[in-house]
Amino acid sequence: MQNEFTIVKNFFFYQLDEDAYTAAVTKLKEQQWNLTKAEGRRFEGTIEARENQIMMTSIPYEPGWSIKVDGKRVDNLVEEIEQPDGSVALRNTAGETGQVIIADAMIGVRLLPGTHTVEMTYTPPGLNLGIFTLLAGIVIIVFIYKYDKKNNKVLIALRRQKRERALQPVKKPESDNIMEASAEVKEAVNEAVNNANTQANTASNSKKQKKKGKKKKR
Repeated sequence: MQNEFTIVKNFFFYQLDEDAYTAAVTKLKEQQWNLTKAEGRRFEGTIEARENQIMMTSIPYEPGWSIKVDGKRVDNLVEEIEQPDGSVALRNTAGETGQVIIADAMIGVRLLPGTHTVEMTYTPPGLNLGIFTLLAGIVIIVFIYKYDKKNNKVLIALRRQKRERALQPVKKPESDNIMEASAEVKEAVNEAVNNANTQANTASNSKKQKKKGKKKKR
């Protein structure tokens, strides 16, 4: 019955030692990576390393990162090991300098003692191949277009027909012919009306002259 109402057994209390924490952070800051450039996918800075020390970053490990130390590219010392269940485990191999993985998560860099300039650049896997494939495709398309333009019989025949049509005289549309015909008819009608008016005036004048002659005889 004594254990019937027991909720927690064998528990412990922990307390943060603030002095030890502050001392550890201060020690880490003594040799931090002093960034001089931070441009999207590229970081560069200086750091002072001591014997058997590894530069640790907060950047998650993933393929595509390349690291240069003092202007020289270092090897990736991370090895992928396939497990029986199909998963992949990451393990660091031997080497004085190079890219390593820390705590199975973060990128680290093994450095020789001394002050170094470390540069990290990320290139998405397949980016360079994609750019090369794109450029090669454009070159191939241009080549095929120029080859077809010179050797394709269908295109040659179409261009010949286009040139022949351009050299032929332009035929007036039927609407223009109708307008011209209507103009001619209008001119003919006006001319007939004018002739009729002229004849009428001539006839009236001759009648007037006859009347005047009769009056004079009387």
